[in-house]
Amino acid sequence: MKLKMKLNQKMILYILTTTILIYFAAFGYVSFSSKKMATDDVEQIADSYAREYANIIKSGIDIDVYITRTFSQVALSYDKTSKNNWHELYLDMQKNILIFNPQFLSVATSWELSAIDSAWDKPYGRRLSGWYRENGEIKFLDKILNADGDIPGSNYLKMKTSGKQKVVDPEFYSYSGKKEDAVINSNVSVPIMNSNRFIGLAGADNDLGRFQKIVEKIKPFKDSYSFLLSNNGVFVAHPNLKYVGEFINKTNPEYFKDFDVIKKIQKGQNFSFIVVDKDTNKKSYISFASVNIKNISTPWSIGIVVPFEVIVQKANESFFVSIIIGMIGLIILTIVIWLIAKNITHPLIDTTKLLKNLALGKIDKSKKLKNISSKDEIGEMAQSLYTLTKGLGRTADFANEIGKGNLDAKFDPLSDEDIIGYSLLNMRDSLKKAKSDDRIRKEEEEKNKWITHGIAIFGDVLRQDNDNLEKLSFNIMKNLVNYIEANQGALFVLNDEDKKEIKYELKSAIAYDRQRILNRTFNIAEGLIGRCAFEKQSIYMIDIPDDYVNITSGLGGANPRSLLVVPAKFNDTVFGVIEIVSFKKLEKYQIEFLEKVSDNIASTISTVKVNEQTAKLLEQFQKQSEELSAQEEEMRQNLEEMQATQEEAAKRGAEMTSILEAIKSISFVAEYDMEGRLLDINDKFLTILGLSREQMIGKQQGYFSIGDEENAENPKLFWDDIRAGINKKKIQHIKFGNKDMWISEEYMPISDIDGTPFKVLNIAFDITDSRHVKKLEEKLKKSEG
Repeated sequence: MKLKMKLNQKMILYILTTTILIYFAAFGYVSFSSKKMATDDVEQIADSYAREYANIIKSGIDIDVYITRTFSQVALSYDKTSKNNWHELYLDMQKNILIFNPQFLSVATSWELSAIDSAWDKPYGRRLSGWYRENGEIKFLDKILNADGDIPGSNYLKMKTSGKQKVVDPEFYSYSGKKEDAVINSNVSVPIMNSNRFIGLAGADNDLGRFQKIVEKIKPFKDSYSFLLSNNGVFVAHPNLKYVGEFINKTNPEYFKDFDVIKKIQKGQNFSFIVVDKDTNKKSYISFASVNIKNISTPWSIGIVVPFEVIVQKANESFFVSIIIGMIGLIILTIVIWLIAKNITHPLIDTTKLLKNLALGKIDKSKKLKNISSKDEIGEMAQSLYTLTKGLGRTADFANEIGKGNLDAKFDPLSDEDIIGYSLLNMRDSLKKAKSDDRIRKEEEEKNKWITHGIAIFGDVLRQDNDNLEKLSFNIMKNLVNYIEANQGALFVLNDEDKKEIKYELKSAIAYDRQRILNRTFNIAEGLIGRCAFEKQSIYMIDIPDDYVNITSGLGGANPRSLLVVPAKFNDTVFGVIEIVSFKKLEKYQIEFLEKVSDNIASTISTVKVNEQTAKLLEQFQKQSEELSAQEEEMRQNLEEMQATQEEAAKRGAEMTSILEAIKSISFVAEYDMEGRLLDINDKFLTILGLSREQMIGKQQGYFSIGDEENAENPKLFWDDIRAGINKKKIQHIKFGNKDMWISEEYMPISDIDGTPFKVLNIAFDITDSRHVKKLEEKLKKSEG
């Protein structure tokens, strides 16, 4: 027996039953996923806190870097005033920076000695001057460092070589030298670069203890804590102070081994993982956020540790709240379903009758549901049915008008979602568009036909007079001006006979006045013609200067409305430039036609020029053949004279070689480059020195001198004179090992074929005995006196 139920009973039964089933299914799903959702929320909050405080710490370090960079830029004015005044002003500025920035432990600048002392010519050595704090007092610092050479692997040498600013890895340091005064600090250093030349390093030591207070405040959850790590994995701040200054791979080796924490920090990554704490044997979630310092390639990282107990507690709280909300929602839903069923079933009968009439196509625009005055969905449904009835009537009227061919009939859709109404409007618009497209298509066909016909015409034109460039140019421009109904036209053809001065010459001009024809030649990039040839692009202008061109007739003259300049290109070479002037604006299809036909014109011009050049070369060849015959006899005589000259030169070369070998046998001979580095040395010199050639090659002039010489001269001025081609003489005292000797040297610059010195010949003689005799004579004179 089939149970007969009323509509409202069915609605309550079906909807409520379905809702209860869905609720229990959802309850099971929520119980499964709520913990994971809560876990994700806690992890996202921890990640968010880590990133937020990473930005706070980044801002603090960015300020330190900015201040250091600022006074490094101020240092570039070091050569704008006297050395003493500048040094005092700069020191005063550094002191003020230290006073007003309590986070700084010291502010100092290392100056390269070669930049501040003109007498210092070595590429190392620096002067460190500035201020530092000690026991609350600010003390002055000034000392000379690296006078014997920069320390390999030092931070100073790395920044001097790379020219990049750096935040040095933190360490404990005490300015007083006492261990109890040591604080965790880092140095911010910025190179001072003058035109890519390193002249010094501005630096500031920072007290990193200020970050300890920030880290201790970061507790997004109960029992959570945070820490700050430097680029090399050193704890900068940690709630457990014994960790500060220690490496994470030492305090927490499982981080280093299992998760590559240091590598990820150095790459500037944000990452997280779950780990079991070695002390409490409890799981914790750890989130790392990168502290990417601006313009510094060594990022730091902040970590937040959240115990898993907190995450589970949050998940349980969320699960309990979801149960309460679900039960309340189920009760409310039951009441609402009952009320809805009661209010819906009563007016549905009248609505059903009206819908049946509409289904049969009966449209009565005056028909309206009675006894339904509610303002809820039922009332809206009744009003919608009335609106639908009226709208269907108007839609039918509009369709009838379109059927009659009235495409301008007006119609307002029932709403933005009126499918039938918009379909009729789209149909009307499609009919209008089809009509418009047909007209445009016919216009495009006419334009394409015009372009094709024009190309065919110019195919015939280009086949005529292609052995005479003048006639061909005239025929091209005459037909172009006529075909596009322009007023004036000109053709400029490439003249590349002089490769150093390529130009374009006027070959044909149609309807130009005398003044324009006189301006017959344009260089590359000169005027519109030269610019078009240089850029290889068409130039179309409708705003033409008054003095550029003028169209004249028997009744007077006027400025044109449009100007088109088109390059005639073939194989990416501009063989000509076409200029068209018209009273009318040129249409796009006319410009397209000119650009297409210009390629054919360029090809023809190229062929004509090749033919003309071939004829010219043939004529030159015939002439040169006659000249070569006449020169052949003269060349034979010249060769005989050259042979006699070469034999004489070979004889002189042998004599010079013998002389040089004789000099090498009785004296010390060496060769230097123009920078004073040894290129070659004779065996006699090597025997005296007791060294091999490999040990000496590349050594600087004066390598064995002990500085005791007559009439000593500044090395820089000495070599400047030699580079200027001046011979120099020097008497030097050389002492090495058990050898002590005096030598007299002559330095002679050797010039190339252009007269430019390219190396130096050094000839030296041992004058040790004569020096000893001279000293004995001086002693005898003193004893006689």
